[in-house]
Amino acid sequence: IFQQETEFSFFVSIVNDGSTDNSPAMLEEYHTSLQASPYYSATEIIHQANQGPSGARNAALRNIRGRYIMFVDSDDTIMPDCLFHLVNVAHRYPTAEIIAAGAKTNWKGFEKQFTMEKPFPDFADNPQWIARTMLMRGGKDGIPVTAWNRLVKKDFLLEHKLLFREGILHEDELWNFMLAPKVSHIAFCKHDTYFYRTRPQSIMTGFRDKDVHAIACLPMWKEMLEHFTPDLEKEQTHSLWQCINDVSPNCRDRIVRKEVFGILMQLTRK
Repeated sequence: IFQQETEFSFFVSIVNDGSTDNSPAMLEEYHTSLQASPYYSATEIIHQANQGPSGARNAALRNIRGRYIMFVDSDDTIMPDCLFHLVNVAHRYPTAEIIAAGAKTNWKGFEKQFTMEKPFPDFADNPQWIARTMLMRGGKDGIPVTAWNRLVKKDFLLEHKLLFREGILHEDELWNFMLAPKVSHIAFCKHDTYFYRTRPQSIMTGFRDKDVHAIACLPMWKEMLEHFTPDLEKEQTHSLWQCINDVSPNCRDRIVRKEVFGILMQLTRK
């Protein structure tokens, strides 16, 4: 982050989410090493008890200093020209609540999932199109369901109380689902500005037990179902259906299958 090739100013919030190793000491030591550089005053370290990815992001949101926020997951990196490109697009389209960009990944089979090789305009101000495109959950024509690699206006998030739901898995899915109907203006940066890295034991790829995974997702799916709106019901149904289908097809536990089936039955009625 401190290797950014940009004249734009930025502030870095590093959230230590209850690490049990020597990460807190390493962070403080690193921060102290910045004292002779301008980055020292532009960096803060937030220590808190473990609350998961949602709690870490919410801590940053509550302490935000700038007009926009961008999340960077601890496994990932950003390109040296990331902020240069994103902020330039933000200046070009000041009404955009979100500036989305492309990303590279080491996730085999998903190399094109996060790129900007899609038929997106430079700017869109049609709320219906924006919501539909966000609810596609990626694919060849949709915007990826991620919290990272976007500039999002601080005032927009706070006005609509769009914090992350804590204590659930796949919080990005729910956040994106709640975000989609609220966005009126979006701009696209046609550069890959982020590198999304997967690891065998990460939260996203570490699940081997499909039943456990589905149980962890049930609260999110039920909450998504409660927030359907008449004008986007078709797109929201598609989004939730795909979300469930990514996790539940191989469930074996009868109780889990019954819960999932109940949600799917409600979807078919819609």
